[in-house]
Amino acid sequence: MERKKSLILILTFIIGSGIGIGFYYWYQSEHYVKTEDARFAGDLYKATPRMTGEISHVFVEEGELVQANQTLAELDTANLDASSINKAVVKAPVSGTVVKVYSKTEEWASPAQPVALVMDLNDLHVSANIEETAIGKIKEGQEVIVSIDALGGKKLKGKVSKIGKATNSTFSLLGAVNTSGNFNKVRQRIPIEITIFKPKDLELIPGSNVVVKIKIK
Repeated sequence: MERKKSLILILTFIIGSGIGIGFYYWYQSEHYVKTEDARFAGDLYKATPRMTGEISHVFVEEGELVQANQTLAELDTANLDASSINKAVVKAPVSGTVVKVYSKTEEWASPAQPVALVMDLNDLHVSANIEETAIGKIKEGQEVIVSIDALGGKKLKGKVSKIGKATNSTFSLLGAVNTSGNFNKVRQRIPIEITIFKPKDLELIPGSNVVVKIKIK
């Protein structure tokens, strides 16, 4: 008799657990859209010279904070006339952090190649890709929970601010041309942008991965 009661309790527990797990996944799928195809991003600004010449000085390093119009590098002015001196100065286009320095002294620089890249790390957003089967559920203004991989899953709040008007494959340099006669359907993804709300003292890394959970109901 005791054995029968134990089996009934175990069976009841298993059924109850299954119902609970099923309800959880149903609720999540009905109320949220989740993707791991997401990362922090920001606007990159190129610091380029206005003329071609040899670099005589580079004044900044990667990770350094700079102000708009701050001098980042200078080209050799030895053989320039006075009217061209200003063109030999490479200035920061915006205030922010130098995230990449491409050039060294004694290298040649030109307007076609940036000397450095500057990004405002206090104005990052999340760039995420949503499968085409779920994009119809996404609306601007929806609440988002952002889990940061680099910070052990620390969560930030955000909201959907932009929804792409074309799939990522639309912008591929090589079109998807099928000449074999066989066709494999590939589920497409549409980019969205998420505004995040973060404490001022929290440092985020552009390009680092996050998981986003968008509340759709």
